Amino acid sequence: MKALLTAVLCLFIATACSAQDAAQPPAPSISYQPQYWLAAGAGFNKYASPQANGWLTFGVKVGDASYTYTTISMTSANSTISAGYARILIEQDRFTLMALGDAGVASGAGNVGGAFSGGGSLAYDISRWTKIPRTYAVATVKVLKTSLNDVQPVFGFGIGKAL
Repeated sequence: MKALLTAVLCLFIATACSAQDAAQPPAPSISYQPQYWLAAGAGFNKYASPQANGWLTFGVKVGDASYTYTTISMTSANSTISAGYARILIEQDRFTLMALGDAGVASGAGNVGGAFSGGGSLAYDISRWTKIPRTYAVATVKVLKTSLNDVQPVFGFGIGKAL
């Protein structure tokens, strides 16, 4: 009898709990999301030859805190073009932290192959010094894998503008 009563009580509690709505955590508050952004700068890859590169990135908003972007990276010996996805993780004060992931094509020394990378980007609003609205200093860290080379960390620094 006790087992039956316990089973009925458990069934009653489970039914009552299933009628409740699950608590949803609040969505992160992103105050400003530009429709477009453009950034350019210099990068460093210890394992590449030459080690320094120049890069240019153009991004377009595709959803709430989500962007698609295209990056061109070039040195005197090789080049990479890739398309990717960026997601704003945190926007606090003048800082914006984004997660990045992309895929594309790398070429160098007469060879062409695939290129894949993932990492993050930290932007800091420098508008108060430049007097140009929505101007950012950008630092990027990615892990790059090409079919031509092993996995390599790549660091980038530049200036960006939200449009």
